[in-house]
Amino acid sequence: MNYEKELKEIFDGILNIEDLPEEARIKWNEWKEEEKLIEEKVQEWMNEKAKKKEDAKDVRRDTDFEIAYDRLSRAGYNGKHGNFEVPFELKQNAMKLYEQVKRAEKGEWSEEDWLACAGITKAQTQRNFIRKVNEIITDYGWNPSSD
Repeated sequence: MNYEKELKEIFDGILNIEDLPEEARIKWNEWKEEEKLIEEKVQEWMNEKAKKKEDAKDVRRDTDFEIAYDRLSRAGYNGKHGNFEVPFELKQNAMKLYEQVKRAEKGEWSEEDWLACAGITKAQTQRNFIRKVNEIITDYGWNPSSD
């Protein structure tokens, strides 16, 4: 950026740049350089903050994904209030989503393969799996662990 030009625009009609002492022009340029560095640092911090927030979101989704898998393995209620078996097709459809994510995590699929097959991102597939498992356990119940 041309700081001399900016300085001229600010003081146009008020003061001639050439009339300013050399020391004032040097200080002006130093201040503008410092301002630029501060703006870059603020942008860097904002990017770091956004990345941390996104990483935390990914960790929560991964945790929810594994919890949903555990719940799916115990889906269907069998107890004193009745027996509610989950239809095989529902469980199978949910497991397809789970397997897609696991294949991607193992590196068996590239990002292009993933989008070509699923048409959605890994994160969206995880959300769909969690949603589907929640629907299944809402409709058919689940047997909590005996731990």
